Amino acid sequence: MNPDYKSLEIKFTDKVFPEFEVEFAEKGTDVVYHFFPPNNLSTFDENFGIVLEKAFKTHLPETADVRADFMSLQESQLILRHSDTKQEKDPSESFYVCVKEGAKNPMSDLVLKDRIFQTLRRELNNGN
Repeated sequence: MNPDYKSLEIKFTDKVFPEFEVEFAEKGTDVVYHFFPPNNLSTFDENFGIVLEKAFKTHLPETADVRADFMSLQESQLILRHSDTKQEKDPSESFYVCVKEGAKNPMSDLVLKDRIFQTLRRELNNGN
């Protein structure tokens, strides 16, 4: 095993909002996110993915390399059923987002770790 494996660990920050929960971290020069439904719910509101995309597009240039994936409740249940790890919470839908090279931006703490969440919350509460 690599003696420096501890230095490769990703330290996530968790934020809980009434509309969603998110964990995010810097992974090398990328910023990665995992979004979950709020209050131990297992699914998102129907328009969450559209609003999530809009929030990122609001703050990032068109040339930004943003990658995203969605995990359904059924996929999450299947993975946890076949996993040997202890689950911390019940299975749920989730969105994974990665902003490639996002951590290189000197404004990443403000934009990628604060404003995106503010915009997402505002848009969800406006019903868009």
